[in-house]
Amino acid sequence: MTPGVGYVYTNTTAATNAAGVYSLPVNVADSGTPAGTASNNIALTVTEYLTWNGDGSGNSFWDTTGDVEWQNARVYSNAYTVRFDDSATGVDATNVNLLETLLPGGIVVSNTAGTPTANYTFNGSTSTEAISGTTSLLKQGSGALTLQEGSDNFSGGITVGGGSLLISDNPGTVAILGGLTVTNGGSVILDEVGSISGGITIGNASSVQIGENDQYGHTFNGIVTMDGTLIFNNSIDVPIANVISGASTGNLVQSNVNNVTLSGASTFAGNVLVNSGTLTDTKVGAADGSNGGLGIAAAGKTVTVNSGAALVVAQNVFGGNLVSEANMPSLIINGGTVNDTTKYTSIGSVTLNNGATLTQSPSSVNSYQGYQFRGSITVGGSSPSTISTGNGADNHLDTNTVFNVADVTGDSGADLTVSTGLRNTSPDFGQVPSSLIKSGTGTMLLTASNTYTGNTIISAGTLALSGSISNSPNIIVSSGATFDISALSPAFVLMPNQTLSNNTSTAILNGSADASAGKISLTYASGTPSFNIPSGTLTLASGTTFKVNNTGAALAAGSYKIISKAGSGSVGGTAPSSVTVSGGGIVAGGTASLSISNNELYLVVSGASSPFKFTGISINGTTLTLSGTNGPDNGNYVLLESTNVALPLTNWIPVLTNTFDGSGNLNLSTNIVNPNNSQQFYILSQ
Repeated sequence: MTPGVGYVYTNTTAATNAAGVYSLPVNVADSGTPAGTASNNIALTVTEYLTWNGDGSGNSFWDTTGDVEWQNARVYSNAYTVRFDDSATGVDATNVNLLETLLPGGIVVSNTAGTPTANYTFNGSTSTEAISGTTSLLKQGSGALTLQEGSDNFSGGITVGGGSLLISDNPGTVAILGGLTVTNGGSVILDEVGSISGGITIGNASSVQIGENDQYGHTFNGIVTMDGTLIFNNSIDVPIANVISGASTGNLVQSNVNNVTLSGASTFAGNVLVNSGTLTDTKVGAADGSNGGLGIAAAGKTVTVNSGAALVVAQNVFGGNLVSEANMPSLIINGGTVNDTTKYTSIGSVTLNNGATLTQSPSSVNSYQGYQFRGSITVGGSSPSTISTGNGADNHLDTNTVFNVADVTGDSGADLTVSTGLRNTSPDFGQVPSSLIKSGTGTMLLTASNTYTGNTIISAGTLALSGSISNSPNIIVSSGATFDISALSPAFVLMPNQTLSNNTSTAILNGSADASAGKISLTYASGTPSFNIPSGTLTLASGTTFKVNNTGAALAAGSYKIISKAGSGSVGGTAPSSVTVSGGGIVAGGTASLSISNNELYLVVSGASSPFKFTGISINGTTLTLSGTNGPDNGNYVLLESTNVALPLTNWIPVLTNTFDGSGNLNLSTNIVNPNNSQQFYILSQ
């Protein structure tokens, strides 16, 4: 016989109904060199399917006692492979009643939804009416299968390649070996007493549900490969120590009011969804984002907590500084709660919708506090959300953390309240200065003492303060945005290390602020005030450091309103004694000063002064007549006389004192010329 060549064996004996192993005699003649002959036997294993039909009475008994329930008037004996499909025509054929412990060679259920055989059920009334042995179960087709017989303990495993399978609350305790594999969009509900061992594999677009709103189904042994959906639906608290792996197509879902606790070192890349109840992660993750209870850190991964549900996270839930920000999963809280009750942990971008709560109460704090933000915070929905602490721990800002807060309340009330302190990055990220950037049309309220040392930038909406930001060096408010300090009593104090500024006109300062010792740096566009104060008083002092960046052409002589008022707002105190104008600056030779008028602040530009000049000099007898312009308005002058021009000015003789007129003009005519002097000199001194 030539290796790799197929041969056909024709059975010339009478057919047998029995499955088994048969010996096939073979005689071979080889014409090659050297020629020869050989004879032997080939073992042929014959597996026979019995196809279910049920009987005409509706009993549908599956046993070994000779009941004729199978097609072609066959009777069952153990070791047969059995098949249940759409060809069954018996009365109530899909209710299959097991009457004893059965040991089939294999079980295939291939039925179709929408047909009379769409829903098969295997029934048993005692624990011994069950399936045992080395058999396996294969479920095919779009139909359903329910197992509610006794103490199944077969070892060949279960494969679901389509449709649905329910392993229900049996009258016995199952101990199925060989694992469970679900593919091709199939779905399985594990609702049994007992356990399934050998692991669970869930293919893409397939699902396994643990429990059916009851206390069963949650005991399974081995690794869970979750490329599809794993759903927890128990009514009691459930500990899950299994390792869960799988691709990004997977989804882990908590869907009941109980608490599911994950403690395995899981590596799945798929999403997490908490629809109700609580999902608790107790497995401390590795710094590289692997082996946490919620799987690995992976780009595009989301963790969603819906209304009324809660997620409790562990330390390093998705790793630390070895995970890039791009690979941090997104946290979406739709009216639910996320809580860190163990230690410091990093989280990626966070979305807070419809009254969501992000809170923490770590068991120990030091230079590592609660959360390390590693992405933006977005607030939406129709009710306000909160970021809070249960034990006073702070949260760490990223280098630049954006809080994008929508106006979910439709009024001036807080749309996001942050009652935990905000500080610089954790030691994992260098404890570098961290900035807060407020965007979105809503109101963000800070109620705690915040120690971050980066800038505070209000690019849109309102940042309201009832706590403090005394270490933030620059508070920068954009056009139309509001820095609201109206809730503070006493008034907000701009510290010596702080600068209040705007980046475009007109920014809004609502509430009272004392800027006596602080710094103000304004960006000014001609004709538009830099700040508007609708309520409260901005108090200035002569020592307030003041700068103005003129974004237009040089300002001509005149008065420019740079801080306006509205309603009960005002500018008070004393105008700063000096001001620096940069950018386009002021007219050449001009001077700038500040003036408070009608409770508003003005930048006053004075034009360049021209030197005094004589416009006429004449002598008529003893009369000297002088005229001139550009003197000081109503200013005094003294006419000095000498016959020696080289004398020091202090030795010249004052001969006349008078004043310029109201326009700075000189009109002098006086009888002081002595005709006996050969020369006389005169100086007009101011």
